[in-house]
Amino acid sequence: MKPLVPVRQFAITRQKATAFLGSNTAKRLQKHIERYAADPAIPNWFRRWRNDEFLADRNPPGIFVSPVFAFTSSPSGEHKDQITQAATITHAATRFFVDLKTASFSVDYYRGKPLCMDDYKYLMGAARIPMPARDIIVPYFIHGAYGAPHHIVVMCGGRIFRMEVLTRNIEPIPAPALCAAFREIRDIVDRSSSALDTIPITHALGALTFLHREQWAAVRGHLIGSSHVNRLALHTIESALFVVSLDDTAPPPHTGDALHHLIHGLPLPFTAQTRNEARNADSVRARLAVMSPTDSPLPVNRWWDKTLQIHVARNGYAGLTFEHSMLDSLPPLRLCQYVREYNTEKNSPIAKEGFHDPATFSEVHFEADAELSAAVLRGSLALKETIQRLALSALRITQFGSWHLKSLDISPDAFVQMGLQIAFQEVRGFVPNTCESVSIKAFLHGRTERLRVVNEASQRFVEAFNTMKRKGISDRRTLAKLSGLLRQASAEHVQLVKQARTGNGFYSHFTGLMFAAREQGIPLPNLFTDASFHTFSTVTLSTTHPNPTPGVDGIGFGPVSERCIGVGYFVFENEIILGVSSWREKSRPPFDNTFDDSARFTQVLAETFAGMRGVLEAAR
Repeated sequence: MKPLVPVRQFAITRQKATAFLGSNTAKRLQKHIERYAADPAIPNWFRRWRNDEFLADRNPPGIFVSPVFAFTSSPSGEHKDQITQAATITHAATRFFVDLKTASFSVDYYRGKPLCMDDYKYLMGAARIPMPARDIIVPYFIHGAYGAPHHIVVMCGGRIFRMEVLTRNIEPIPAPALCAAFREIRDIVDRSSSALDTIPITHALGALTFLHREQWAAVRGHLIGSSHVNRLALHTIESALFVVSLDDTAPPPHTGDALHHLIHGLPLPFTAQTRNEARNADSVRARLAVMSPTDSPLPVNRWWDKTLQIHVARNGYAGLTFEHSMLDSLPPLRLCQYVREYNTEKNSPIAKEGFHDPATFSEVHFEADAELSAAVLRGSLALKETIQRLALSALRITQFGSWHLKSLDISPDAFVQMGLQIAFQEVRGFVPNTCESVSIKAFLHGRTERLRVVNEASQRFVEAFNTMKRKGISDRRTLAKLSGLLRQASAEHVQLVKQARTGNGFYSHFTGLMFAAREQGIPLPNLFTDASFHTFSTVTLSTTHPNPTPGVDGIGFGPVSERCIGVGYFVFENEIILGVSSWREKSRPPFDNTFDDSARFTQVLAETFAGMRGVLEAAR
C-alpha cells in the first residue's frame, strides 16, 4: 500500500492497522473465520464469500466478468470458413462434455501437484439465473431432475436456435451433420434479413442479459409467469450445453477488433481492420444500431448468463467467453487445448466422415409484449453505451518469450508485470493499484488469490527506468544498476506469487474479515473505512496471467473500474500475447480514438519491453 498513497496518509493507516490488530473486534472476526475453516462441512472457508462477490454484483456479467480466449488457427495456419469452424469446434466441445460426464479426464496438475477440478461441473450445461439481491448458478447436467441436456443454442443475426448435438445414448452427433445444420441456419438468417427494414425485438433478446441484474430478474419473472412458450424458451437456453454464435464480423487476429468480436460480436464503425467484413443487411443494420444514439434493438449473438459461449466470425476466427462467477480459467483453457488436439488435419471429423443429414434444429420463439420489448430496448441501450466507450487493443511480441527471459535469469511473469507498471505510469501518470489473479487450486475448492503487485522494490525499478529513459542515460554502470533493481523487483514479485499460490496471500484474509463483520452485524472497523483502504480496494490495473496453453491465441476482459486498464497475457516460449482494455471518457464522442488509453498503452508497452530486454542483455 505504501507506494500508492501519500506518506502522511500511510502513517495514519498504519496507526489504524496497529490499533485494529490489538482490538477485541479483530479477535472476534478472526474466530468467525476460523470456525468456518474448522467446519468439516465447508471444504473452503473463503469459497462462498468469493462466489458472493460475483453473484451479488448487480452489474451485467457481459464484458465486466466474462473473459474471452481466442482459439488458434487450424494446423495449416489458416482459419476455416465460419460453418466448418463452428462444426469442428462444436463437435470437439461436445466430445469434451462426454469425457467430462463420464469422468474420463486425467487430473490437472501444477508442478507435480494435483489441482482441484470442482469448477469443471459449471463449464457446460450451466447458467447464471438472475435473482433479487443474489443470482444463482444452475448446473443442469448434474441435476437429474432437469434432465441431462443434449442440445446447444445457436445465435445468428440475433435469432436463437436449438440444435441437438448428442444422441439419446450420449454420443456426439457426427460433425458433418452439425456442419449441414449450421449452414442451413446461416442461410435461413441471411435470406430473411434482406427482407427486413428494421431489427425486430425478437432478434435482440440476448440484450436482456445485459440489463442490471435486478431489472433482468424482474423481466425473467414476468416472462416465466406470462407465457408457457416463454418459459420453455428460457429453459431451452439456460439448460443448453453451451451457446455457439455465428457473428457477422471478420476481424484479423491479434487486434482490438478481434477482441471486440469475442467480447460482444457486434460490427463496429468501418475501419481499416474491418474493410473486408461481409457487408450484408444484418451487418449494416447492426453497425448502424451500434452507432445510433437511440434505444434501437441490438441483434447481439450473446447470452451472457451461459457459462460457456463459443463465437465464430465470418472469416472463421473463433474464440470463447466464460461467465466468471463460478468458473476460473483452467476449464476453458483445457477445452481450448482439447479442441486444438482433436481438430488436427489428420483427425478432422469433417474430412473423415461423409455426407450426413443436418442435425435436428429448430428456432426458439418468444411471445413479445410491451414489457419484454421495453426491456430489450433498455438492455440494447446499456450495451450500446458500453461498447461505444470500450477501448480494446492487442499486442503480440514475437521477438522473445519465456525461453529467452529465463536464459536472462528473470521471471517471465515478473518481467511483464514490471513492464505494465512502467507503461501505466507513463500513460496515466500515477502509481496503479495493481491486481494479479493467482490460482490457488492446489486447495480444495480453491479459486484465485488477488495478489497486489505494487511494492517498494517494484516502484524503485520503475522510477529508475523512467529516469534513464527521460535523461537518455545508457552507460554500462547505469544499465548494471537498473538490471540489479529489476532483478530485485522480480525476486520480490516471485516471492509474493509463491505466498499467494500456497494460501498465504493477504487479500482473501482481508476480505474475509469484512464479510465476517457483515455476518456478525459488527460495524466495519476504522481500518476498512480509511482513505488508504479505499485506494487499495479500487483496482486501476487489473491483470491476469493464465497458464500458457496450446490452442489459445488471444485473451481479453473488460476493465473492472472507471479508471482501470485491464490486461490479460500469455507468456509462451517464443512470444508474449496481451489483450488490453480501458474506458473512454464519458464526455467523448462514441468510438473516439483520440482518447484511447488501450492503444497508447500497448504502444508504450512494446517499447518498454524492448528497453527492459536491452537492459538485461547489456548487463549480463
